[in-house]
Amino acid sequence: MKKISRDMLITTAKSKVLSLLFEHKNLSLAISTEMELSNQLTISRSTVHTIYQQLVNEKILIPKGRRKYLGRKIKSNEVIIYKPDHTLESERVENEIMNLLSSGKLKQGESFSESELSRRLNCSTIPLREALIKLGQSGLIEKHPRKNWEITKLSFSFVNDLYECREEIECKGARIIAGLPVGHQVFLSLNSLKQKHLKQLDKKRSSMTAILKLDKELHEILLNANANFFYKQMANSIRLSMKFQQQHNLIITKETHRVTLKDHLTLIEALLKRNKVDAVKAIKKHLQTSNDVFKNSIKKKINIKES
Repeated sequence: MKKISRDMLITTAKSKVLSLLFEHKNLSLAISTEMELSNQLTISRSTVHTIYQQLVNEKILIPKGRRKYLGRKIKSNEVIIYKPDHTLESERVENEIMNLLSSGKLKQGESFSESELSRRLNCSTIPLREALIKLGQSGLIEKHPRKNWEITKLSFSFVNDLYECREEIECKGARIIAGLPVGHQVFLSLNSLKQKHLKQLDKKRSSMTAILKLDKELHEILLNANANFFYKQMANSIRLSMKFQQQHNLIITKETHRVTLKDHLTLIEALLKRNKVDAVKAIKKHLQTSNDVFKNSIKKKINIKES
């Protein structure tokens, strides 16, 4: 596979940084530190350092002590969204790692170095590190100081923690949506999603791919409803864990498909009626079912620990 160049990676990441700086209107306030921006954009600190240094050289940033400030406001024509023709290598690598995890080719507790995995996936260490940092924030893998990366040993407590967090964020999102004015754009999206669900229910057989796509679309609406920065950071980690979950849910039956669709419709109807109580109740019921399916699926594949 074609390897991404460091220049392409820097250019892509730089466009994201400039987009954030474009929103930074107060020149007297310091911008995010390298560590903060690394966490926010899920890119390596070395990449952020390189970009910041470029911006200092271009007189866009001014270093003052340990912090950096905008030397001037970013103009809209300077914010160029760089979109390569192919999927970014770091995203490709992330998907490859997820496949290795869900297939059991990377096993619980297994450790590996970046150089080993780089050779295995035929990629450079730069996009690999970006992908590992992102996956590390989801709790699926972890990095030990001065040691290799290690696959997290999944347990029921890990899965329960994930769903406890999902419930907190998605119930909050549902309350926010239910409190929005009737003509808000989100209700048009929910109406459209409702029709897609009804079409799937009318079919004699729904594909797992179609169900997962609808599931992702609905939960994205809930996760995106909250503008709180820290909730958004948590939501990013949850998305990765959900992606891992979907790749494990191989025991979903036709009946489970219909249960999922009906659970979704109950939630969508409650949101369209702006009924906070029923929406929260529907989310909790749906997540409990999803939690049970996730546990059973992983238990069958990799003997998850009951702890």
